[in-house]
Amino acid sequence: MTDTAAQAYNPLSPAAIADPEPHWRRLRDADPVHHFPLPPAEVERISANPFAAEPTTEFWTALRHADVVRMLTNPREFPSA
Repeated sequence: MTDTAAQAYNPLSPAAIADPEPHWRRLRDADPVHHFPLPPAEVERISANPFAAEPTTEFWTALRHADVVRMLTNPREFPSA
């Protein structure tokens, strides 16, 4: 996965939802701690749901065990982990 492909990765796409592992595998090599800003249309769609909590406009995906452990064991550095 190139940097362009990593930037284009959408975890909410039908292909990623149906089978996320190939996407994660490629992303793990190119961008193992991936920042994904939600597209404005997706934020608007989620916001329209009266039962949904206030939606985030972005999220991070950590794909390597060492990164996940670091995030979970360093609450001062990663306060929302």
